[in-house]
Amino acid sequence: MTLRVFAIAALITSFAIGQESGPVAKVAYLHNQKIWIKERPNGEPRQMSQGFAEFPRWSPSGKWLSFVQNPNFFVVSTEGGSTPVNFGPGEFRWSPTRDELAFVDEVGLNVRRFEGAPLQELVFQMPRGASISSFDWNFDGSALAVIVVQNGLSNLWSTTLGEKPAEVVHDINVRQSRAFRLAHIGFSLAGSSSDGRYWLMWRHPSNSASLAADGLSMFSVNAVSGDIQLLMPQSALVHSDFFARTSQRTDLLIVAGDNRETWTNKRLTLAEPSTGKTVALTDTKAAVTTPAWSPDGRLIAYSAATDIGSAGGGTPARNAVFERRLWLMNADGTGTHQLTSDTRYRDESPHWTSDGRYILFLRMDNQNRTSLWAVQVDNGATQKLIDEIGGPADSGAWFGYYGHVDWARIFSAF
Repeated sequence: MTLRVFAIAALITSFAIGQESGPVAKVAYLHNQKIWIKERPNGEPRQMSQGFAEFPRWSPSGKWLSFVQNPNFFVVSTEGGSTPVNFGPGEFRWSPTRDELAFVDEVGLNVRRFEGAPLQELVFQMPRGASISSFDWNFDGSALAVIVVQNGLSNLWSTTLGEKPAEVVHDINVRQSRAFRLAHIGFSLAGSSSDGRYWLMWRHPSNSASLAADGLSMFSVNAVSGDIQLLMPQSALVHSDFFARTSQRTDLLIVAGDNRETWTNKRLTLAEPSTGKTVALTDTKAAVTTPAWSPDGRLIAYSAATDIGSAGGGTPARNAVFERRLWLMNADGTGTHQLTSDTRYRDESPHWTSDGRYILFLRMDNQNRTSLWAVQVDNGATQKLIDEIGGPADSGAWFGYYGHVDWARIFSAF
């Protein structure tokens, strides 16, 4: 492309963006080791943390923000006027629908409410001599599930808020082993299907972190009968942004394929928890990451590049991940087309705005610097929203973990 043609193309793109006020959204991000928030399109950045912090998360209403700081979990009002609440270290999960936070202490599973009463409630009391190995909300935030380990057995319990907990599966390992003749121990929850009829679980062979890094099998558990079925015929990596649900559909989007190297053997797959049926939406020529449903459940945005096969790392792997661009397809896999094309960047982590007109996404340049951008879905026009996200560029930042960068550590959209 000549300089003249490039200048004309840039002018046209700028003109197209200029006709729009840009996306309306709230974003939280890491900058200079602190958490900031900004309300698009006209809000000023506001600092929310004191000292180094990471993993910003919005509450469902957007009135509260959580983050992790050395290594405590904090929650602060985004409207100002209150002191951040320090919950200490541990694992905490926001309800998908209400400003409620679930966490485990020495007594059991608790829910802390930021609006309404009671302020804090013990929703599952841990049996004597037991431990909670995993917990998660269902899709609409009406119930929680816990995996309780006691006397060497893993048992699945669920509790609908305001009701008595019920055991769904006693000894998960024995029940599923009889069904599938698989010998293993260790399970973790991955939430529920969007209709709440099935709990989703990852199976951990021998509780081995090394084996888990190359992918795990997902099971679905009937929330009433406790019946278990293998959902994915092949393994999938357990990265949280390799898995997406929508209230508009009962099936799940999963990036399927074993091998911790994210530049190979990663196909976008639909899986239906009620039947176990799976459909591959992409072929073996592309390695896919970070899928996201549109608000109406009709479109899928994702990042993809050419599958280069196993590389381990080094220059071939780096070149491969820097070819990642945003793509768009219909929910059935038809109508696939490329949405971004700037070769100066690597594009990942799409986040739809609530009106479905824009997709926010993160870009990394060849100096490993990260910025936040938006692309207009109907014409592909792009706009830089925040110039620098994260910390100073690190020479190994591109690699993350075998090509997977945990963008949730530095960014959250509302």
